[in-house]
Amino acid sequence: MLKKQVPVLVLTVFLAGGLCAETVRTIEEDLALEPGEILDLDLPIGELRVEGSATGGGSVRIDVQCSRKRRRCQSAAQNLELDLTRRGDRLRLEIEGWPRWGTSGLSLSILVEVPHSSPLRVDMGIGQVTVADLHSNVSIDLGIGGVEVEMAAEFVRSVNLESGIGESTMAVAGDPISNHRSFLGDELNWSKGEGEARINVDLGIGAVEVTLN
Repeated sequence: MLKKQVPVLVLTVFLAGGLCAETVRTIEEDLALEPGEILDLDLPIGELRVEGSATGGGSVRIDVQCSRKRRRCQSAAQNLELDLTRRGDRLRLEIEGWPRWGTSGLSLSILVEVPHSSPLRVDMGIGQVTVADLHSNVSIDLGIGGVEVEMAAEFVRSVNLESGIGESTMAVAGDPISNHRSFLGDELNWSKGEGEARINVDLGIGAVEVTLN
């Protein structure tokens, strides 16, 4: 019972803050991803959704939100900058200027569109990560929160999920895949796919759900 209550409580607290949030600034940028280039997202706190697209080189929209009407939060929002850096086969996206001491209700709502074939890597502190309709590798490292990944089964070779405190679930064409349960967390390893993509999720506290259609 404890294992299921912990991630639910974490997500409830996080989402409750998001319901009261007000967008105070929006940042938009084209990504111009090249074929096969890895998109590397390094993010602090918020809700992230990544969607595969058949056209273009990708784009990002960031709604900077404040859950409290405080000048400190609004001032911090104006100090944020989107940093895009190319190194080898990787395009790294970071948020510069995030407060070091206390966020004062500051959070991000991020929508990223990328080509279907773009590999994805996400490193995030706290929040909700949703990935849909990609055809390539997906790697997610999240401290606290929830992860949902939905992909077509034909593109996936393997899935490895690990939750320190929480629950990991997976289904292929509607059939649930069994996992290894410890006292607080879960671990799931599946490698029966016929595709090429590998899905890896490492979650500290929370819930992971992977659906292969």
